[in-house]
Amino acid sequence: MTDLLDDSVARLEEALVIERMNEGYAALRADESAWAEERAERESWDATLADHLD
Repeated sequence: MTDLLDDSVARLEEALVIERMNEGYAALRADESAWAEERAERESWDATLADHLD
């Protein structure tokens, strides 16, 4: 029974983290300037994929 409770608590914590993350991204997307900045940063990181370094 303790294992079931531990597993349930862990799943709830994971769900809450994902929910908060989704809320954060929704807020970021709602701010056009901040979202554009985020997209630009992601694009700059994409260049590292072409350097063939692991």
